[in-house]
This record gives sequence, structure tokens and C-alpha cells, in this order.
Amino acid sequence: MKAPPTHAPHTRVFHDPEETAGQLAGFLLALIGKRLAESENFFMAVSGGSTPLLLFHRLAHAGGRIPWNRIHLFWVDERCVPPGHPESNYGQAQQVWLQKITMPRENIHRMRGEDDPVIEAQRYGREIENILPKKKGLPAFDVVLLGLGNDGHTASLFPGDNDSLISEKSCLAIRHPQTGQNRITLTPRIINRSKIVCFLVTGKEKAAPVQFILENSPSSEKFPGSYIRPEEGELYWFLDAGAAGRIPA
Repeated sequence: MKAPPTHAPHTRVFHDPEETAGQLAGFLLALIGKRLAESENFFMAVSGGSTPLLLFHRLAHAGGRIPWNRIHLFWVDERCVPPGHPESNYGQAQQVWLQKITMPRENIHRMRGEDDPVIEAQRYGREIENILPKKKGLPAFDVVLLGLGNDGHTASLFPGDNDSLISEKSCLAIRHPQTGQNRITLTPRIINRSKIVCFLVTGKEKAAPVQFILENSPSSEKFPGSYIRPEEGELYWFLDAGAAGRIPA
């Protein structure tokens, strides 16, 4: 069963994917500045896919406004392919974003998609435990950035795989239910400890799962995205007009 929401989600709707990604980039810049005024480092986890690339492009052009040497970057999920493969989430981020900024190599914590997925999931879980600051004795990201699939999946958490949704582990190896591709993913257990979680969702084909999840209806339980409910943090939905098309005005 899902945990009840601690705080009502913040929903922000914009005209198109480009504006939505730009607004999230501005939100992140402000958040990073605020956190780094209070803490030595900033810890974030990002997703793959086409929509985040719009965000990465804007972050790449943020210039000197972000002290990249104080940011530690993790991934929410990864396909089990080498980093140079076109489907690699890390590889896509590297091409669009990371190669255009100066971030210390040791601050980039990629999932090693070329390694055995079970062993790598265990290693990545330990890395998170060792590096992230603790909140009530447990590791917590400053921000986690998520997407949402047409089927309501998020990260590499897919409908029907309830064991992954309630796992006590921070990181798991899973198989895509249709393609059989091996993947590595963070779980709701670690994501829900984050101070802030942001969904970036665009396209009218996402409107139905967005509606069900935000309404917290009984039907929402079939969508893994509905299991993302920060325990003490804040949840934001950055939506374009298409994705928000079924939300009551």
C-alpha cells in the first residue's frame, strides 16, 4: 500500500515542453543557490529520456551561475548498456550537458550499466549510503528529478512490479517488462527521503496517469509514479499543457 501524502503536491503548468523545462531549470538554479548558502555540497539525482534533455541543455548554459564543484550528481536509473551506447542515460547527459561544464569527475556518480546489474545495484546502493548526508540516520538527496511514462512508470519502476515499489533496498536490478532489457533503478524507499522531488512531464499522452496520480484515486495504485510521496520533503509537478489536460481547472 502507498503511504499517505505528507504534503499536498505543488503543481505548475506551462505552455509547452520547452517552457516547462526552462521553468524547472530556473527552479533548480534558485534551489541550488539556497542550499549551498547553508551547506557545503548539493546532492541531486537525475533521470534519463528525451524530456530531461531539454532541462540538461539549459543547465549546460547556466555558465558560472552554478558552482559545479560543489554538486554531486547521481542517476535515478540506467539501462544496462556501456556509457557510450546511444541508450545510456549517462551518455546522453554527458553529450548534452556534462561535457559542457566543469564538474569534478569524482562528483559524477554514474550507474555502471556495463557491469552485472545485480552487483552494480548493490554497489550503487552502498555508494549512496556512503556519500549522501543523513537525515534521521538515513541518506537523503537534496533533489530528485523524475519523469513519467505513458503507462505511469517512473525511474525504471514499472506497473505490475509491486516488489520493487515496496523494496527496502535503495537500488535494484530489474528487467523491462516488455523488452526484457536489464536496468538499474532507485526505489521509492530512497526517493521518498529526498528533501524535494520534481516530476517533469510533457505530452498529452501522459494526461491520464497524471490525473489519476494527482487525484490520489484508487485507480492510481496501478501507476508506480503514485508511490512517490516524500516522507518529509516537498513534491513538485512541472507539467506542460498537454500533460495537465485532464486536471480540473
